[in-house]
Amino acid sequence: MTDPTDRPLLPGAGACLVSRNVLSGAGRVRWMVREFSQVAADNGWRIFSEVDTEEYLHDAANLEVVDFNRVCEIEPALLDIWDLPVGSDLELVRDGGRLSLVDTATGAPVPLDHLHVPAPHRGSWRDTTSEQAQDDLDELLDVVLTFADEQVARAGALAPFGASVDTDGAAALAAADPTSAGSETVLAVLRDGFRSRAGALRAVAVVADVRTADSDAVRVELEHREGTCLVVLQPYSRSRLRKKVTFGAMSVSVGERHTWA
Repeated sequence: MTDPTDRPLLPGAGACLVSRNVLSGAGRVRWMVREFSQVAADNGWRIFSEVDTEEYLHDAANLEVVDFNRVCEIEPALLDIWDLPVGSDLELVRDGGRLSLVDTATGAPVPLDHLHVPAPHRGSWRDTTSEQAQDDLDELLDVVLTFADEQVARAGALAPFGASVDTDGAAALAAADPTSAGSETVLAVLRDGFRSRAGALRAVAVVADVRTADSDAVRVELEHREGTCLVVLQPYSRSRLRKKVTFGAMSVSVGERHTWA
């Protein structure tokens, strides 16, 4: 799990109602429901664990009102859901160490632009991007994160690589010359390769293993020929003996144009 100091905790986050199984460590966070606030300090979130039963939750003594930031320290993925609307009913799914947020009713992943990101960027790229471009970028992100997560879990590290969607809609991974020295050189080679083929491509991704202030992360630079550019960060941590890798929740921000600059 990523260290919660990867991002600052939320000022004025309010209080939430949490299962004591979460607070004690008896169970990991799994279910999150946002209801209408009961009092001014209540942000409406109800956080439950993977081991909670209906009988357990019916006993008010098994629930505690705590600061939302305290629960985020236990499960940093909750930082992403803070400003989702009342009525949100979510499940935190763990798949081979990878975390994802899904809608409980539909099983559909929560779109990245719905998660808590800086206000100037929240939701803006989907509002101004065609459906095809959204599909291209969503497909690329799924392809590269699946491959990256497998490589990190297997080798504990990740060599830079890329991926693209061509004008026929086919996605393909791309690698630079293995004799290229240094990550920045490999990234430059990948970008140059995509730039030289820009007329035959609709979208590209460049992926690298990076170090943030407090953790390692998979960084994905996404770019579409329509002009949309995003940077997705997925933090991860390794156990002391590096035998187990745990992936944190993704964050998204605006990126820079390279291929179609």
